[in-house]
Parts: sequence; C-alpha cells; structure tokens
Amino acid sequence: MRKNRSLLVGLGIGLMLGAAMLQLMTAAQKQQDGLESRDPLSLETVKKDAEGLGYSLLKIGGDTYSQAQLDEAVKKAAEKAAAEAAAAKPAADAGAAKPEASPSATSAASPESSPSKSESGITGLYIAYNDDLTRVASNLADLDLIDDKAAFLKKAKPYAKALQVGLSKFTGQPTFDDIIAEITRRKH
Repeated sequence: MRKNRSLLVGLGIGLMLGAAMLQLMTAAQKQQDGLESRDPLSLETVKKDAEGLGYSLLKIGGDTYSQAQLDEAVKKAAEKAAAEAAAAKPAADAGAAKPEASPSATSAASPESSPSKSESGITGLYIAYNDDLTRVASNLADLDLIDDKAAFLKKAKPYAKALQVGLSKFTGQPTFDDIIAEITRRKH
C-alpha cells in the first residue's frame, strides 16, 4: 500500500480539482444564460435603479459646475448683495462719512482665504493638508498674531511635523507657546 500512496494521493487531488473546475464552469454558464435572457436596459429602469441606490442621472451636456465656478458665483452674489445694501441706505446717510463694510459682508466676499478674524476677538486659521510651517507662519503674520516670523519659525521648528489639519482658534494676542499648542492640537 505504501508503494501506491503517492499515486492515490495524486488521483484524489486530481478528482477534487476536476470537480471544482466543473462546478466553476457550470456556475459561469448559468450566469451567462441569465444575462442573455435579461431584457435590455431602458431609461426608466436605469432611473429607478439609480434612485433606489441614492444616485441621480445627468444628461450629457447638462449644466454642471466645478467648485471654482461655484465659488465665483457665490462671490459675485455676495458683491451684488453688498452693492444693493449700500444702495438701499437712506438719503440722510449719503452725506455722512463713507461707512466701513460689515465683517459678515467682508468674509462672504472672500470665502477662499484661510485666515479669518471675527468681531468677537477670536481669530481662526485653517491649516490645510499640505500646509507647512512656513505657510502657517505667513498666515499667522497676516492675522497679526505674530510679529517676528523668523523667531516663530525657530521656536516652532521641532513641532513642524506635528501640525494638525483643521481650524485653529486663537483668542486675543497669544504667545508662541499658545500658538504652537493650538496648531498641534488634534482637531477631530
């Protein structure tokens, strides 16, 4: 029996592999037959299937907008609203000194800027995914949170790899240590 052992093992493995291949071919044939018997797709069935999955269909050549085009349209609408608000002022205010734009109108006119300052004394800085420490320092200098960019870079260099993506909020005039703690704080 030991002489024929390898022959019997080979025969058994061959039978198992042959049966598995036969099952695989049978399943593939059944699937092919099912696809051939299916009705061709119609627009109504595609729409119904898409709505069932939470999608919507768009016609080729329909109006779609990129993010940049949408941002531009929002900016134009904000400028138009600000112009209409300025035109709606009473005639008595027309002789007074030129009024400053409200902070909300200013922030609506430039949504793409990452640094922002609110009227409550809280200053926000959004740190994007690819921002490095030099860019963050430039944005902090633009917000008047730091006076000496080089000194800040020297102090914060050990933390350059620990910058966290997200909105950093600063109150008043923070120290370098406060700024470093905030820009390295986990935002999620």
